[in-house]
Amino acid sequence: MRQIEKEGYRWHRQGAVTLERAVHYLKAQNQRRSKERQILAALGITDRSPVPSEQRYIDEWLDMGFSPEAVSIAYDRTVLKTGALKWPYLNSILKSWHQKGLHTPEEIETGDGSSAAPPRRTADAAASNREAIAWMREYVKNKRSESGK
Repeated sequence: MRQIEKEGYRWHRQGAVTLERAVHYLKAQNQRRSKERQILAALGITDRSPVPSEQRYIDEWLDMGFSPEAVSIAYDRTVLKTGALKWPYLNSILKSWHQKGLHTPEEIETGDGSSAAPPRRTADAAASNREAIAWMREYVKNKRSESGK
């Protein structure tokens, strides 16, 4: 009975005091659990429930507004950098993005300086480089012939 009472208080704090609000609350809870499972899957955890400290990290990330896809990007960077899942390192990446206002994969791709790919060379730049190299070769060839006279 005490557990039911605690749950009733939790629902009340969340504003689920009418049937409509209770339905909304339950749907929101279902969506959150689904996101939690997706995050765990993205982290390679599919055969167990998270331990309490892992759950706190996941709750914090969801409260900050991160999607499972964004957590997956941070996980990828964590493993590339450290060689394994390091919860504090992964958390520091997400906190950094949160401070920068980056929460979706698109925002992260465009706004995170560490993920920015080096500028691509365009065809015009490559052609310009070829022209410069050809000019330098001709210049060196002319200098050699001048010094040989």
